[in-house]
Amino acid sequence: MSFLLSHPVFIFVFGGLIILSLTYTLYRLFPSRKTPKYIPSFICLVFEIYLVVHAFPFISRGWEGMGYLMLSIANFFILLAGFISAKVFEHKQDYS
Repeated sequence: MSFLLSHPVFIFVFGGLIILSLTYTLYRLFPSRKTPKYIPSFICLVFEIYLVVHAFPFISRGWEGMGYLMLSIANFFILLAGFISAKVFEHKQDYS
């Protein structure tokens, strides 16, 4: 069971579920405002920049930089999921 939870796919699944639930919660808490829905994506963007900046000095030294780069790629897809869900909720709000 612990092997399944350490599989890299679960980073995408759990990260996506967390950012989708945060975006939906902010959408339900602030239905008339557009900006709070983008807060989880903005936090992921800040973390993404941190990972990319932190990865480049280590890339030539071994596997540590590659680890940061792989986390950065996973975080990028989670960032996209949050941004797309915020846009979908905004579009849903405009037409309801």
